[in-house]
Amino acid sequence: MLSNHDECSLFWTKVTRQIMDDEQGVSKHDDCVCDWATLPDLLLEKVFYFLSLRDRYHASTVCRHWYNVFYSPSIWRELVMTPTTFTHLRHTPYKGYWAELSLHKVQMCLEKVGSFLHTIQVEPVNEFYNLYEFLRILNVFLEFDQDDAPLQSLTNFYFTFCCEKLRNFTLDLYPVFVAGMFPNLTTLVTSPQQLSPDIVRILGNSKVTNLYIIQDQYCNKFYFIDKDIWKATAEKAPDLKVHLSARGETLLDINWQDSAPVTSIVYTTKHSKMYSVAIDTITVLYSSCLQVYGHFDLPRYHGSRSFTSRCDSHLVDLIKTCSKIHTLIVRERISTATLIILAREGTSLKKLFVRRNALLKRCDWQRMLMWDEDYYWTMRRCSHSYQTTFDEVSRCLGYQWQPLTDREFKRLTQLYCNDVSAQSDFDTT
Repeated sequence: MLSNHDECSLFWTKVTRQIMDDEQGVSKHDDCVCDWATLPDLLLEKVFYFLSLRDRYHASTVCRHWYNVFYSPSIWRELVMTPTTFTHLRHTPYKGYWAELSLHKVQMCLEKVGSFLHTIQVEPVNEFYNLYEFLRILNVFLEFDQDDAPLQSLTNFYFTFCCEKLRNFTLDLYPVFVAGMFPNLTTLVTSPQQLSPDIVRILGNSKVTNLYIIQDQYCNKFYFIDKDIWKATAEKAPDLKVHLSARGETLLDINWQDSAPVTSIVYTTKHSKMYSVAIDTITVLYSSCLQVYGHFDLPRYHGSRSFTSRCDSHLVDLIKTCSKIHTLIVRERISTATLIILAREGTSLKKLFVRRNALLKRCDWQRMLMWDEDYYWTMRRCSHSYQTTFDEVSRCLGYQWQPLTDREFKRLTQLYCNDVSAQSDFDTT
C-alpha cells in the first residue's frame, strides 16, 4: 500500500510525462501545420470571396496581410444584400428589437469598395424600410460625376425576388417616386395624396399594369392631374388599368381621375350610396373603359322602397352607357324588374352579385319608348315571382344564377378587401 507521499509523487510523474508527450506530439506535426499568415494572395482572395460581409470584416482584423487582401478588387466584384446586411439591433416600444439598416455602414462600404463593384444583388427582405434606405443611398452615389463616381464599375443590379406589388399609404402629400426604381413592378397600390403628375408620367414608362388608388377617411388632400397627362400615359402604356376604390369610414366621394383608363370603381364603405351625380360622372368619364362597378359590405343606412328614391334607374343608365361592364355588385334595394333589365341590357355582363334581402318583388317601371310590347309584358310577368326572375336572369347570363345571402355577401367583401390578387379576378372576365 502506497503512502500519501508516494501517491503524490506518482501523480506528478504522470502529469509530467503527459506534458512531455504533448510537446513531442506537437513537435512531430510542426512541419504539417500551414502558416495562414503566409498564404498566397490568390488563395486568400478565394477564401474571402465565400465569406459573408461580417465574417470578411472580422477576418481583415487578424493581421496586416489579411487587411490588405480585404481590399482586393476581385473580392468585391459582387455585393449581396441580405436582410441582415449593414444592420444593427434597435429597440422601439411598439416593435421591440428589430434589425435596422445602418446608414453609416452602407456609406463607408460604398466609399471604400464601391469602385470595385460590378454587380449588386438584393435578396428578399422583411423590412421594406431598410430596402428603401439602401436604394436611397445607392441613388445618391449614382449621381456622382463619372470621373470620380464611387460606383463607376457597376453594370448589373438584380432583385432576386420579383417585386410585383407595392403598397404606400401616408397622410400628407408625398409622391411615391420609389415606384420607378422597381423594374419588375406590375401592381402599385397607393392613395390619392401620393399620386402626383410626375408619378403618372413615370408609370407610362414602367411595367405597371394595375394601379389601385385607394381612398379612406384619412385622404383629405389630393394632387390635381391634368387629363392630358393621363392621355399621354395611356398612349405610352396601353396595358395600364386604373382601379378606384373608397374604403373605411370615408364620407367623401371618390377623387375622379379625368381621362384615366379606369377599369373598376368599387366602394367598400358602409356609408356610400349610389347617387345620380356620381353615376353621371362615371358615364361621362369612363364609358369606354369601365368594366367593374359595385358596392361591397352591408349598408348602414335606411334603404327606401320607393322607386323614385332607389337607384334602379341609375343602374340601368350605367349598364347601358358603359357597355364593357362585365361585373356588377349591387347591395342596395332594387326590384325584380330592374334585375331583369340589367341582365338583358348588359351586353358584356358576366358576373352579377345582388343581395337576396334587397330584392323587391315588383315591377314599378313605366313602359319606355324603346321597349316593344312583348319586351315590357314579359318583364312584368317574370318580375312577379322570384323563381321566374332568377330563371330569366340565368337565361340572359348563360349560367344558373342565384342571389347572395347577407353572409355570402360579407364573405365576398372579405375576399375582395384582403387580397389584391382576388381583386384582379373581379377585373377580368
